[in-house]
Amino acid sequence: MEDLKIAICDDDKLERTIMSDMLTKLAPDAELEFFVNGESFLKNFKANKYDLIILDIYMTGITGVETLERIRRVDANVNVAFSTTSKDFALEGYRLHAVRYLEKPVSEDALKELLTLVSLQKLATPHLNIKVNSEIIDVRFNQIRYLEQSGHTTFIHLKDEVIKISGKLDDFEEKLDAPNFLRCHKSYLVNLDFVTDVEDEFRVFVMDNGDNVHVRRNDYASAKREFEKYLFTEARSQ
Repeated sequence: MEDLKIAICDDDKLERTIMSDMLTKLAPDAELEFFVNGESFLKNFKANKYDLIILDIYMTGITGVETLERIRRVDANVNVAFSTTSKDFALEGYRLHAVRYLEKPVSEDALKELLTLVSLQKLATPHLNIKVNSEIIDVRFNQIRYLEQSGHTTFIHLKDEVIKISGKLDDFEEKLDAPNFLRCHKSYLVNLDFVTDVEDEFRVFVMDNGDNVHVRRNDYASAKREFEKYLFTEARSQ
């Protein structure tokens, strides 16, 4: 089973112990973190940090549903499952894209099924493994707006943050092997999914957040054609 980073948020110590024992048995290589309430979890949370988050719905303080609402403001794609004694919040879970309801007491079979689903999804989702300080994080391709090199440092501009790491853009170009990524400048590699316009006067791609990504002067015409071709391909696939 794919190595996973899993957060468990439950205010019941016994439930945390039970969950820990089952997860250790089913996914011995998984990295587990435990939190006693939604507030403490959210202080620690950031996009791309976890593969799976398991939330108790009925917690002291903010509920699991409220916690998931705040998670979705930061990360729209992370897998989140509810552990609960009731399915009264099924509609809210659907709205917030919860992947599973684990009914307490959580069975080993139900947890195994969830882990298998998340592992398969992780394998199928293109991502980069990046070392930030001493931590390895997985950055999904669809979270990346563009990459920018300055000297021997590369800045990875994500939807909600910028990651700064040592290395050159050349190190990432081959890894980002997808039709939506375009090396448009010696210092920029852009995700065309986030481009909203092309500015002819300044020869830049205009990103959805207002950033400008520069295009090589000599390659501007071909880069513009690549963007238009990509838009046409995407429109046909709808």
